[in-house]
Amino acid sequence: MLMRLLGLALIIGVLGDMQVRTPPAQKKRHAEAPLVWSGNQLFDLCQHYRTEKLTGSLGAGCFMYISGATQTLLLTDDADTMMMSPCPRKEVTPDQITDVVLKWLGDHPEKRDLPAPYIVMKALNDAFPCN
Repeated sequence: MLMRLLGLALIIGVLGDMQVRTPPAQKKRHAEAPLVWSGNQLFDLCQHYRTEKLTGSLGAGCFMYISGATQTLLLTDDADTMMMSPCPRKEVTPDQITDVVLKWLGDHPEKRDLPAPYIVMKALNDAFPCN
């Protein structure tokens, strides 16, 4: 009987020392490296797209940046994080999407300091809102 009480006391002691741990609250991550381009950087790159289209590497870089950002938006539609994806029609081509972003950059020079991914999202949501 004494052994049972000692065993039970040992179990209670071990369990008493264990704490239920909850995961820490998620903090917004902030990258230290300047990985996120501004609209100014995207605008500069896309000047080559206007003249070279896909024949030069810089024009193709503009096209691929905007295509990649668009694909990411379509995969991460999340109203909680304000990453709302646009709803382009089935017939809309990647060239049209690039043209829409370039037009937005040209029409809003005062906002080119904003992050380029945001600019792509804003331009496409303005042009292709979801119903």
